[in-house]
Amino acid sequence: MARRADTLSYEELAEAASRLLADGGHFEGIMPYDQADHFIHLCWLRDLRLVRRIDIRTKPYKPFKRSVLSLINQP
Repeated sequence: MARRADTLSYEELAEAASRLLADGGHFEGIMPYDQADHFIHLCWLRDLRLVRRIDIRTKPYKPFKRSVLSLINQP
């Protein structure tokens, strides 16, 4: 269930992270590579700033599959 975004949308996840994190609090998560930019934008709208992004692929010649994101709450 954790691999599906049908029970908790990215908008809801960004909103919950923004609401629940203290100032300077960190949020980290893994998501599909093709959704990472959209999620980063949703977080930016809620004062969550990207600190680190690691894009992962299974083999050097394959496209990226996942992104590991680290964001900080900076109101």
